[in-house]
Amino acid sequence: MKGDYVTIKKLIKFIFTPIKPALVRVAEIIAFVCEKASYWANKLLFLTWWGLPPEPRWFDNHINLYYKWLKTKNPYWLERGAYSLLAIKQGASLLELGCGDGFNAKYFYGHKAKTIVAVDFSKEALQTAQLKNSSPNIKYIFADITKNLPNGDFDNIILDSVIQQIDSDKVPDLLKHIKKRLNSNGILSGNTQVIRDNLIFQNKKDVLKVFSPYFKNVMVFETICFERHNFYFYASDGVVPFNKNWQSFITK
Repeated sequence: MKGDYVTIKKLIKFIFTPIKPALVRVAEIIAFVCEKASYWANKLLFLTWWGLPPEPRWFDNHINLYYKWLKTKNPYWLERGAYSLLAIKQGASLLELGCGDGFNAKYFYGHKAKTIVAVDFSKEALQTAQLKNSSPNIKYIFADITKNLPNGDFDNIILDSVIQQIDSDKVPDLLKHIKKRLNSNGILSGNTQVIRDNLIFQNKKDVLKVFSPYFKNVMVFETICFERHNFYFYASDGVVPFNKNWQSFITK
């Protein structure tokens, strides 16, 4: 059987190699047409979902991938998944709070985390997550994280662009419950941003002040990407990324 496959593969190469330039040109045209079709289809989806009231509080990141990124050249939406990925070890158990459409769970965290529990308070977001970003190692759950946080013992908990949306008087209890669900060296990571009517997070020290009572080690850094001013954080009783004891980090 394997020999037949090798023979067929050699035959295909023999037939098509002489006309490779023509085949490449045809493939380029097909790819170009499909890219344009995807661009306009996702633009239409964006204009209907987020251009007409009521506007969802979550976002479909396939629209970022196929439309908005190409239009704006804004890489912010990729930062969020990439920075939390730095804190995840291979085979980790992970809880994502405010998973939205599940894009980051599948395409950033899913290849390293063994199991992911992804939670959101929007049924529409979870429907999109199940449709576009389902995976055998991801379990999507509908829940209000200020009232019903999933139980478990997790290596990582991700709180991505969520904490600034929570009432300030509920944040301490939420962080206490998060701490209980992290194992001894587990890491909480995520981001928040400067919002005009949110006075809790206006600078890096504000973010540090919120997490420090609950964790021995807290790292906060900021990025300014176009109109967004972001604060990324890692919090743990163990080693966090960019700490001097972090194995993936070296400095002179």
